[in-house]
Amino acid sequence: MDPNELAAALRSLLGRDVNVSGVGSHISVNFTESDILSIIQRRPGAEKVTDLLSNPDSADAFLAKNRDLSSDKETRMICCGIFQSKANDLFKKKQYNEARIRYINGIGAIVGKAFKTPLPVKEGLRNDVYVKSDVWEKIALMECCNGLARCMIELKDVEQALEWVEEVNNLWKNNYFSSESVHFEWTDYNMQITEYFLECVTAYRIASDILLDIGNTGTSVQRRWFGNVAANCMPSNLDTALVKKVVPNATLDDYLKLRHPEPKLVAKLTLKNQNLQIRGSWKKLRTKKGGSLPQRSGFARFVWDGHLYVVGGQHKNPADTINIAAAYLRDMWYLDLDKLDTWEQLPSYPVPLETVPFLYGLQMSVHANKAYLFTGRPKVDFFDLTTRQWGSIETEFKRDDGRAGPAPWLYPGHSLSDYAMQIIDGRMYVFGGSHANAGLGTNLFVVLDLATRKWTRLSGTVLPKPDYSCPGPRKWPASWVAEDRIFIMYGLADRRDAQRQNQSEAADQAFLYSDFWSWSLTDRKWRREIISGNPPCPRAEMATTYNKNLNQMILFGGYSPTYPTTSLETGQLFKYSYYADTFIWCPSTSKWKQVLTRGFPTYRAQSQLICETTGKILLYGGYTASDYVQSRKGTLTRSFGDLWQLCIDQPGGYFEGVDLDDEARTAQAGPWQRCFTCGSAGPWKKCGGTCKGRAFFCDTHCLKEGWKEHKAQHKCRK
Repeated sequence: MDPNELAAALRSLLGRDVNVSGVGSHISVNFTESDILSIIQRRPGAEKVTDLLSNPDSADAFLAKNRDLSSDKETRMICCGIFQSKANDLFKKKQYNEARIRYINGIGAIVGKAFKTPLPVKEGLRNDVYVKSDVWEKIALMECCNGLARCMIELKDVEQALEWVEEVNNLWKNNYFSSESVHFEWTDYNMQITEYFLECVTAYRIASDILLDIGNTGTSVQRRWFGNVAANCMPSNLDTALVKKVVPNATLDDYLKLRHPEPKLVAKLTLKNQNLQIRGSWKKLRTKKGGSLPQRSGFARFVWDGHLYVVGGQHKNPADTINIAAAYLRDMWYLDLDKLDTWEQLPSYPVPLETVPFLYGLQMSVHANKAYLFTGRPKVDFFDLTTRQWGSIETEFKRDDGRAGPAPWLYPGHSLSDYAMQIIDGRMYVFGGSHANAGLGTNLFVVLDLATRKWTRLSGTVLPKPDYSCPGPRKWPASWVAEDRIFIMYGLADRRDAQRQNQSEAADQAFLYSDFWSWSLTDRKWRREIISGNPPCPRAEMATTYNKNLNQMILFGGYSPTYPTTSLETGQLFKYSYYADTFIWCPSTSKWKQVLTRGFPTYRAQSQLICETTGKILLYGGYTASDYVQSRKGTLTRSFGDLWQLCIDQPGGYFEGVDLDDEARTAQAGPWQRCFTCGSAGPWKKCGGTCKGRAFFCDTHCLKEGWKEHKAQHKCRK
């Protein structure tokens, strides 16, 4: 280009003269930083759209002339801008269906009429069209998606509204794939344009409002928190005031006071949308003969032959005891789930403390009447369920470099915890977890052939390394198997632990993943999934189980180190949250529903869900912070040893015995209370002693167990 022509073009673009010199391909332009930002932040075709809209006939003629998708970006942007302006006018006139059509036309102008939006749930998140779209095309698409969400709200279709705001999130996530270099997900990759922040924050706000209305307080608060963080972290050269109006900081406090579920709201919740919600009921179970099973969290569990087996775990927070080893358990118990008579003890884990210090954050799974336990060592332990004896097998890694002999052992320190594990057709799959050199977590994915006793690396690395083709490094993810795929969801990258150990990617705060992945057992590839429906908010240490009878995955509770909660009792702002909400996910639709229950086990993490062979869904154990659930003093955390059954209102969900009318009448009696002993929320009976009802108990067992402490704490006498 001739320097004079370039200078004229830049003068028109920037509104001032720019020094251009040179000849041919060697042209020098004297830009300032503000010049560059002005060019980046200028929407292509904006002036042309304004000019065309001043004459409706001219705008229609332009659309007719460019009916077919143009390869010229500016023309596509102009067409989208015209459609969007028409849609905005129709929305103001309350012609919502007509506005919806124009917004869809606007999307088609950018990506083509044949392109499917929202993205098909079953085809994965990564999309080449979104990846190749530049920032202004993404912004235009986001604006149309948010416009469609508003239309669907007015048309009383909140399910579709949620799909459209989630599409804004999908566009944002595809930004990572379009970068030239690969980043960890905690790397800021926002575009430095006001409109970009505005649309992302608007989508968060719309989603938050919808989710709060249907009772999903956890995800509502998470979306609102994301919006406020994004608005407050914008570069100062952008219009921060415009974006902050969408999510005023003054109203955030009301969201942070909510628990998940919120006891004051559960009594009022109704089934508003059967595609997003389902009725359920939590029922506390009691063994007939009591039992002396210690309370615990982070334990291994499995079901075999109608019995629930529990192994190891943490009994107390190590900070609450002088003897750290005493805080962790190495015992093994089982319970007949049909009789529910009493817990019976089996031989404890025999490997010495010097070899395996803690039986915590580990998994066990059954194959051929043996329950296998992986500790990160080449020697894989098992419990023989027929002989009731512990044993082990020696394993080794296959070499992938063509050399002879076994490969070096991959796990440093011969240790691994907080991982996900599944056994499928005699093959044991292990993903993620933390080891001696990766307190943050790893994304190493391996499989052990139990017949040949050889491991194969499938994906990931021993030490943290960014990779868009597979899940990032993490610990405590959710995992399940359905339809020939292994699913991995959420979890955390413990950057604080990396900081304590002076390891890479360290930071003052952990990073909580908001992603969803599946591994095809047939294609042996990862696919990043789309999160759709009414999902749980990102979390770690949640309980999950897959129910083959219902063909659904169930998720309960968990922990977030990043989403804060304000204590109503003390006004203290916790920098974390514990959850007690319940969700189901159906593989046939790939959509989430929230299970609405009147009562629920208390807020907790590291509990375990179990699916019995008959389809019964049970929950056992877990822990919570003593400050978060203020029922006991003098300890940092407390563990649970309670057993619950979840009933779901669908065939095979054991809902037949649930009296919804009685639950509704009870719920309307007043605010929910927590059991003094176990902390569970529900319509529990208050103490009838001289304390004048300062404590509540869910049943006679908790009354008996907690009476001595209640008597001393509240000076109560019967």
